[in-house]
Amino acid sequence: MIQLDGIKAVIFDFDGVVIESESIAYQVWCEVLGPYGKNFTEEIYHNVIGRGPLESVEYLIEILGHPLSPQELLETYWSERTERVCRDVSPAPGIIDLMQFLMDRGLVLGVASNSPSRYVIEVLEAMGLAEYFGCVRCREDVVQGKPAADVYLAAAACLEVDHECCLALEDSPIGLQAALNAGMRCIVVPNEDLKGEDFSGAEGRFGSLSGVLAALS
Repeated sequence: MIQLDGIKAVIFDFDGVVIESESIAYQVWCEVLGPYGKNFTEEIYHNVIGRGPLESVEYLIEILGHPLSPQELLETYWSERTERVCRDVSPAPGIIDLMQFLMDRGLVLGVASNSPSRYVIEVLEAMGLAEYFGCVRCREDVVQGKPAADVYLAAAACLEVDHECCLALEDSPIGLQAALNAGMRCIVVPNEDLKGEDFSGAEGRFGSLSGVLAALS
């Protein structure tokens, strides 16, 4: 069981936690890179998960030699991804029940994401989830993205809650490290591509958000 004693806020990662978007992310990268003859393998994708937008494209350009500039690749990818996610993706199973459970107990909720804010906010609004979150902080809101602590600390400050009174929910080792670097407790629900990774330091590891809810109840 996970105790909520002393916890005043829960801060969620976005992709892979609030919404199940990782399969779409992989498909969009394949479609964006394919016309240039670039082979976007699952191994490469594995190394992209959890990185910020600019860090991701810089990594891809470095290893694949993509002809587009980082900014051009960013615009192409995130425009297509936003459209596809809003059209084809649903909230993660169990997320609404979990958020309602937490809010019923007086906790405030936030989002701390390495994705662009325009994407996160547009998707939240399209799915009717924006009303649950008192604050959304994303990669461009901070100096350093995850695994640095910045985005989690920014979300906590926005919610006006001390970082030690925040619980984070993550799906990747990079995100877990960011939460730990921020001095927060962290629960992980690894996505399918990362289940074999090391999540040392997490307070709990679960196969679903329903499992998280059961552990908190």
